[in-house]
Amino acid sequence: MHDGAETGAAELREIAERAIAAGMQGRVAVSHAFALGTIAQGLFEETVDLLARAEVAIMTSCPPSTAVPPVRALRERGVTVFAGSDNIRDCWSPYGNGDMLDRAAIIAARHEMFSDNELEDAFALVTCEADKALGDPKRGLHCGAVADLIAVEAASVADAVVDRPPRSLVLRAGRLVAERGALAACRTGGCG
Repeated sequence: MHDGAETGAAELREIAERAIAAGMQGRVAVSHAFALGTIAQGLFEETVDLLARAEVAIMTSCPPSTAVPPVRALRERGVTVFAGSDNIRDCWSPYGNGDMLDRAAIIAARHEMFSDNELEDAFALVTCEADKALGDPKRGLHCGAVADLIAVEAASVADAVVDRPPRSLVLRAGRLVAERGALAACRTGGCG
């Protein structure tokens, strides 16, 4: 949703009201919601409190050229916020590459998230918070978890967000996708 200011805020409140009326709390997400980064504090609080009550999640891609939803303020008021990566090197923003670790770093920089805890919060926006908003597919390091994994050499999550090291291993649904920076098909001679 790209509409800004009062128009966008009214649309967000309408979405929240419809989610409640339809019994769809926790099953609605709005992408972008730029209005949340442009409205006055009183209208912001009214809109966000309704979004929280309706359990409407907000997805941000945090583009560099427009107002974005204020992540901390939304989370403090009980709204689930997660991150996605659109605009894969398109005319609106050339900074999208589909890499969620890069997106976490962009969000951290844009929202001035500098401490280790804040960098871990930025990482959560692209991992567990996204899972919550999208139905919690039970990711994690335990039996029965979805077998999606990216391994990097980093001393901490905060270091991984800041340094964005090469991916040592990438698994998707338990299958090897890439290892040491090379696609699995390329490692077996399948890339021509």
